Amino acid sequence: MINRLLKHGALFVLAKSIVLIAPLFAAYLLDKSSYGLFEWSLSIAMIISTVITLGAGNTIAFEKVKNEQSALIYIGQTYSVYLSFILAFLSIIIAIFFHEVSIVLVLGMSSFFVVQYALSAYMKASGLGARASIIDSGIYIVLLILLMLALFQEDSKLPYVVSFSIFAMILGVFLNSTIDRTTTVTKNEIRKFLKRGFPIMLSGGMVIFFFNLPKMLLGSESMVLVGEFSLYFRWAAMALVVYQFIIVMFFRDLYTKSYPDFDKFIASISLGIYILGFFILTFLYLANAYEVKYLPLPDLDISVQVLMIAIIALWTLTASLEGLLYREDKSIHQLWANLLGIIIFLIIYNFHQDDKDTIYLITSSWLISFAAIIFYQLFIIHKFILKAKFTFINSFFVLILVITIFLSEIKV
Repeated sequence: MINRLLKHGALFVLAKSIVLIAPLFAAYLLDKSSYGLFEWSLSIAMIISTVITLGAGNTIAFEKVKNEQSALIYIGQTYSVYLSFILAFLSIIIAIFFHEVSIVLVLGMSSFFVVQYALSAYMKASGLGARASIIDSGIYIVLLILLMLALFQEDSKLPYVVSFSIFAMILGVFLNSTIDRTTTVTKNEIRKFLKRGFPIMLSGGMVIFFFNLPKMLLGSESMVLVGEFSLYFRWAAMALVVYQFIIVMFFRDLYTKSYPDFDKFIASISLGIYILGFFILTFLYLANAYEVKYLPLPDLDISVQVLMIAIIALWTLTASLEGLLYREDKSIHQLWANLLGIIIFLIIYNFHQDDKDTIYLITSSWLISFAAIIFYQLFIIHKFILKAKFTFINSFFVLILVITIFLSEIKV
């Protein structure tokens, strides 16, 4: 057991190190506008791929946990393979005939995400969590390769952004090899896949749209702002590695726990992520104070970074509650939760749009929206699933909001 954890832990650390390093490496090598374009394209690709996959990844994961012979697994895998190849070919055609770098980049990344979601979900549900983490990090591995070869440059960008499509097709071959060809599929099962996938598509698409809304709004003003905001986010998101490791390694165990155990487990993880965020903040403060070179540092605003730390902690909380809603076949409520968050975000942003500190406005609006989403999730879980209240999760939720409101007033 210990050897297995060490082996899988090493794979996970390797994969997530690339996720952390690649964007920061990009921020270091590229100017803020080019880095902002990469982050913006990544966000758009996430939204597109989440919507068009019809929730195939979630269906594959949760069906395999419950019934490994389910025809829905076969449907989800086959659909993802074909969809990924179509997007990849479309990306290559546009690169050859139209030379639109941003469109090629978005389509190539979308193709990669489509196959990545399905293959990673299959592997996690098969107990291959550490290997799945490599797949989850795939798009960053491709980026890192391009950056290390110094190919992601202004004068030679187009031929190499196609690399995302090429690697997507390679990944598609691996996914295709996992498909059980003996599975019999009926029209009723296809309808079941679509019926289950539609609400997951809506809710999942809304989740990704919400998570990427700040970059999209900033991108309408300036790619430089996207780059600056992304640096705050990328540094704070380093704390997510702990959460992702636990979810990847113990996915099956987590979502088969009793409600009281789930309550304690998730609250403890989220609290740990929040505390870890302040160690990252201390590092950033010292790195800026001593003017450390060779690190892509944001123009540190303590209040913005404090808000971002809280957002990352709440991110772990809402993601865990989302999984619980999926398990209980209540995914439609995740749609309403994120729709509520988006509406609140846009209302706050529009009312204060004249605020000169755009990044602070975006970040604070995002935090309030996260709080609204979690409040709605807890309301649904307490009323329709648990018929009681999560003691530890509720306490942590209130605590983090109180501390963050106090600390975010600090201006340094």
